[in-house]
Amino acid sequence: MSNGSTNLWVYDTLENYRYLQYFSWVLYHVILTMVSAGVAKYISPQAAGSGIPELKVTLRGVVLDEFFTFRTFVAKLIGVICTLAAGSTIFLGKVGPFVHMATILATLLGKVMVKFAGTKENKGRKYEMLIAGAAVGVACCFVAPVGGVLFSVETTATHFAVRNYWRGFFAATCAALMFRVLAVVNNEHETVAVLFTTNWKVEFPFDLPEFLSFAILGVVCGCLCCVYLFCHRNLTIFMTNHKKISRFMADK
Repeated sequence: MSNGSTNLWVYDTLENYRYLQYFSWVLYHVILTMVSAGVAKYISPQAAGSGIPELKVTLRGVVLDEFFTFRTFVAKLIGVICTLAAGSTIFLGKVGPFVHMATILATLLGKVMVKFAGTKENKGRKYEMLIAGAAVGVACCFVAPVGGVLFSVETTATHFAVRNYWRGFFAATCAALMFRVLAVVNNEHETVAVLFTTNWKVEFPFDLPEFLSFAILGVVCGCLCCVYLFCHRNLTIFMTNHKKISRFMADK
């Protein structure tokens, strides 16, 4: 029985007690939220938040204490389980935590290999392991190896070695395959939820109206991005030119 069905089962059991239904529904989410916040506060404060900004900082040479430790991994794992069980999907998602946990496992695996091989720790190899871990984290979320590699490229931003492409893609492919196999084993054959159903033909991979829809969506999103950047630029210039607003924002 999943967490969501457990909550509904308790709610349906108390069908004749309206106030107890409300209390059980609220208490369920409050307890999970408190557990998620508690492990981040008392077990490992480094587990709080997404983890992606800290990963970007680490890849640029800044050393963060206990950010890639097993203790942080346990706290992150418990926190993301409780957060997702509480019903969070968009605002508190699993992409950041999955990337963080994957990079932690990559770091720990690198330390184990160094210990068994009896060699010194290589900073370049650690960097490559973190890149592959970031790709694995995204691949586990969306079953998208190519998306994981592109995310790892975006994470590094300033420099990305060509030799890391196939390494990240191979690791992301293995992660996506394992994620899909586990879904099949658990009888969860449908891994992608269809939000908007269509009547397009399925005999061919793509249909002409589908290409047209993608093109229109790309044009609309591109125009909206340009409008956003234009407004953001003018707002920044306006705030910079007015000393009172700049002083007020600096104080905050």
